[in-house]
Amino acid sequence: LAVSNKVTLTGNPSAVKEGWVHGSKGWWYRYNDGSYAKGFQTIKGATYYFDTNGWMKTGWQKIDNNWYYFKGSGAMASGWQKVGSKWYFMNAEGIMQTGKLIDKGNTYFLDGNGAMKTGWVQQGSDWYYANKSGVMVTGWQKVGSKWYYLNDAGVMVSNGFLGIKGKYYHFAASGAMSTGWKQIDGGWYYFASSGAAKQNQWLKSGGKWYYFASDYRMCTGFVEVAGQTYHMSASGAMDTGWKQINGEWRHFAKSGAMQANQWISGTYWVGADGVMATNAWVDGGKYWVDAEGKYDPNKKPE
Repeated sequence: LAVSNKVTLTGNPSAVKEGWVHGSKGWWYRYNDGSYAKGFQTIKGATYYFDTNGWMKTGWQKIDNNWYYFKGSGAMASGWQKVGSKWYFMNAEGIMQTGKLIDKGNTYFLDGNGAMKTGWVQQGSDWYYANKSGVMVTGWQKVGSKWYYLNDAGVMVSNGFLGIKGKYYHFAASGAMSTGWKQIDGGWYYFASSGAAKQNQWLKSGGKWYYFASDYRMCTGFVEVAGQTYHMSASGAMDTGWKQINGEWRHFAKSGAMQANQWISGTYWVGADGVMATNAWVDGGKYWVDAEGKYDPNKKPE
């Protein structure tokens, strides 16, 4: 801080005692030589500011386009200072700070008036979150009833997928973590209450079974799971019973597994590929099935 020149008073210097003097407009500081303090002055380790008439200033003061805060004692504040209900930060020179601030390893955001921000903070196109203490957070953060994820730089993740500790999550354009069913880029996904996407897993929803592949998408069509073949309808629901697929009939057990090389209800035969046989000798050539796939007991092999 620049120290202003002292102003000399007229009179007998020997009769003047240095120290604080209280006058009609507050406090001023008188030196032994009869002068009084003006501008920035350091007195007994504390910095004060005196106007051109020598009166000590308190509260907010704009000096050379910078804002300073002087306590009730007149001492200039530095570091964190609570004024009213808001917190401000003054650097070592007493200048009030604005914008992004790093103090003791923590990041804070100060508005254009210097007040510390809490909650959601937008910087350019990025969103950050500051806790009740004003500290920028990273990682998972629950705000209201929704979960958000802030990356290592504190930026809120939004509008896309992100892998976190071996799990796959999706975040909406608002940044809120997705849960439940979600259609994304034409594919359907399911996110547990924890937000983790289903992968290589079955899901029972609304009384129906669905399967999600290694790419996390809900499957449709034929699916191989643990050595069994299943068929998922266009809606993704697992088929059971008879199902005509590409003009061919197949049968799926209650478990959803496609049946092969066996009789269905003692009347229909499904081959190794699971397709119901028609107009053919089956089961080792011992039995005949007609055009509708039904076993014809009247027809015997020659």
